[in-house]
Amino acid sequence: MGGPVLGAPSMRRTFAACTRRVNVRHVRDHGGFDAAAQQAYPFAPVRRGAGGTARALFRERDAAMDAREALMLGRDSEGRLVRRPLSPHLQVYRPQITSVLSILHRFSGIALAIGTLLLVSWLMALAAGPVAFAQAQDFLGSVLGRLLLFGWTLALFYHLCNGIRHLAWDAGWGYDLATVTRTGWLTVGATIGLTLFAWILGYALID
Repeated sequence: MGGPVLGAPSMRRTFAACTRRVNVRHVRDHGGFDAAAQQAYPFAPVRRGAGGTARALFRERDAAMDAREALMLGRDSEGRLVRRPLSPHLQVYRPQITSVLSILHRFSGIALAIGTLLLVSWLMALAAGPVAFAQAQDFLGSVLGRLLLFGWTLALFYHLCNGIRHLAWDAGWGYDLATVTRTGWLTVGATIGLTLFAWILGYALID
């Protein structure tokens, strides 16, 4: 069924060994940790001097420290030691048209799934009889119902337009930055235009 299951002491020793290997490699490549490194990276070992083996440069820290933490120490463009930020990180990166539309594509998919439940309930009311259908129609004709329908229509057209954009990417077209930005704004404009057209046409047909 697999290898042996490590207990807590064995796991702590394994993490500590991995951390020491990472730290040894950092000392070899960067010449050890100084005071700036100790301040920027609290898990970094303290340098004890130039002599001796690499193992003598370190002191034991928390044995359960994840070895990935040791890889997050880096240098900025000016050579200062910093702790690398996580990526992606909304507090680090400036929002761009590509990232915003990507997030909205996922939210629109969720909105469509919820709106589909509303559509199914309307069909169930239609099948249940005139009383249930009249109640469903009254709800959809209310201010809340119309807002839900408008949001569902907006999500539908956005998901459609952005999906066409993704199909173009799958075909290998539109990966350069200028085209990505242009098609992104085109998606936003087409979404708004199609949504307004659908509602204007809907009200015209009702009247």
